[in-house]
Amino acid sequence: MDATLGRYGAIRRASGRLLGSAAVCASALCAAACAAPTAADPAQAAIERLIGDAPCDHDGQCRTLPIGHKACGGPERWLPWSTKATDEARLHELLARAGSGSLPPPARPQGYSLCVVVPDPGAVCQAGRCVLREGPAAAR
Repeated sequence: MDATLGRYGAIRRASGRLLGSAAVCASALCAAACAAPTAADPAQAAIERLIGDAPCDHDGQCRTLPIGHKACGGPERWLPWSTKATDEARLHELLARAGSGSLPPPARPQGYSLCVVVPDPGAVCQAGRCVLREGPAAAR
């Protein structure tokens, strides 16, 4: 009986190490795929500078902007911006220069794209700043 328990324990320890290694690999892949893109792209950097902190007085001044492209369609994420402080004509000019109305994907995609639709969450004014809407109301 001790030999059986000994073998079982060794198998259990080995499978635990294997699962642990798989979890580390999966989290590394997800980190590469799920991480928000950096502003290394000049068009994105220019747009983010124009938007700034997106100051606001009320929800009506807050809008959202689609950022990037997923491999299976749709934006990678959304960026809140404010009509109070952002020159909308200049924003549209930068978007037109960048491409199809949203910021372009990186020149060479890194990692994998998850085929999950990222709906526009909308934006609200919180503490004088436009932020993405969270929770069930974001699905509106």
